[in-house]
Amino acid sequence: DLNQFDKAATTDAYTPTISARYHFGSINNKIRPYVGAGLMYAHFSNVETDSAINDSLKATKLAPFNPQLGKVKVDDAVAPVAMLGVDYSINKNWYATASVSYAHLTTKAKLNVNGTNPYTGGSMTLISGQSDIEIKPIVTYLGLGYRF
Repeated sequence: DLNQFDKAATTDAYTPTISARYHFGSINNKIRPYVGAGLMYAHFSNVETDSAINDSLKATKLAPFNPQLGKVKVDDAVAPVAMLGVDYSINKNWYATASVSYAHLTTKAKLNVNGTNPYTGGSMTLISGQSDIEIKPIVTYLGLGYRF
């Protein structure tokens, strides 16, 4: 039961995004709102599980098999991105920009609980499972730009 852990695992995510924006109004307008859309690619690496999970496994009926959580694999994924923003012209060259982006990412995490066969001493997979993961990040951005 992973619900007993505050954080069952952590991972690093590399999420490059490509997007296109449509600006309303003229480039000479003081305020120019925009909308955008794009795609985000998500690559997950360095998945680390809470060591207390292995301690918890050893306190189960699997204890005679010396259970150990195997490597957790999170599948890469592609997600759509939607964006709303505004540019504010400070002067001819300088502008400030702000945006809010939303992505809807779904992927799968796979894991095994491995153990030792008490009769042969060989390794074996005791439990194999996967979980659906849904991530819905909202990303805010503030920036300063220069036109030339």
